Amino acid sequence: MVIVRPFADTDSQFLYTIKLDDIQQLHANTPQVFLAEQDNAWQMFVIERAHQVVGYFKIDFQYSREMIFCPIKGLGLGDFVVDPKVQGQGIGTAAIHALIKYSRDNYLNYNEIYLTVNCHNLAALHCYLKGGFKHTGKRYNGGLAGPQFIMKTSII
Repeated sequence: MVIVRPFADTDSQFLYTIKLDDIQQLHANTPQVFLAEQDNAWQMFVIERAHQVVGYFKIDFQYSREMIFCPIKGLGLGDFVVDPKVQGQGIGTAAIHALIKYSRDNYLNYNEIYLTVNCHNLAALHCYLKGGFKHTGKRYNGGLAGPQFIMKTSII
């Protein structure tokens, strides 16, 4: 079973075991950068399977300030990473489903979650679609690794 839960300081040691290759680092922060960039504007999460930390992500409460396509009542999903050693096993999709449920239960002042995914990152795109995100029909061109699809899902 896959669960998502807020990050705890004791999770750091497990996150450091996740190694991203050069391509993955174009799309998400390494655990070292992820942990160093703690901010009150977002909440950090871990992804667990069978009581083992296998990934991480953050929810940005002020995504709309930087991303003009995101409404005030929209959250942002960032740095969504599943350990490369366990990718392709449905963990990402299950984590997205769990995130949506968690958001519906805990972020009552928000209506949607937004994200951008690189147009060439087809595995991530497929994961988000399978997890319940939809294309908005728009692109974001401010990404460091090229154009990105803008996606969203409802949490109300």
